[in-house]
Amino acid sequence: YIAASVGVWLLNDTVFEVGRVDTSERVAANCRPLSWPNKGWTDVTFLHDFTQTPAVLVQIQTSNNEERTLPSQAPSVPWLTAACQNLGVQGMQVSLESSTAVAGPADLVPESVGYIIFEDQVSSGFELPSKLLESELMLSTIECNYPLYIW
Repeated sequence: YIAASVGVWLLNDTVFEVGRVDTSERVAANCRPLSWPNKGWTDVTFLHDFTQTPAVLVQIQTSNNEERTLPSQAPSVPWLTAACQNLGVQGMQVSLESSTAVAGPADLVPESVGYIIFEDQVSSGFELPSKLLESELMLSTIECNYPLYIW
């Protein structure tokens, strides 16, 4: 998992930004009719001016709309994930993506979406006592299925 505080950070000459935004905006696949309110996207303006289009990881941080008692062996209701579009050097748009599996209620209360933004194709390393840690982030081409915690 990744855990980070909100802000703009520098790690071995690599700038990355961490943030959170609350939204109740909702989107879905083209095969699913959008019959609920709050259809659309929330604008996010970056704190840092990136020199090229960055790579981004987004994930819902809250479960304000969850109808089940967590943890549960059953799927979440509603089944929501974070989505982003129009990623550029100054900002992006985020929304809650509704799965075709389990829709839940039409009206949502806001959920918090966390994000980490990196310069694209970052490669870095840093040293801890007795151990060298290396990381390579190819974020524009990977899919992240791990928790992302922003505080």
